[in-house]
Amino acid sequence: MDIPDIIGFELAEASKLLVQAGFYISDIKVIAPPGDESGYYDDTYRVIRHVCPGGNNVVLHVCKPL
Repeated sequence: MDIPDIIGFELAEASKLLVQAGFYISDIKVIAPPGDESGYYDDTYRVIRHVCPGGNNVVLHVCKPL
């Protein structure tokens, strides 16, 4: 199964596309500057990377938009 091209998408839209394609988001990791590691994110954060650890699971790396 190919993961949809979601790099640069807002988390809300990327999540919707992944679910429609049959994937499950197993984790969301926030990429932030040192000292700003709260782990908080919302649907406006942008997907900068995705990792497929196996099966239909996907781990998303997101960052706060500028």
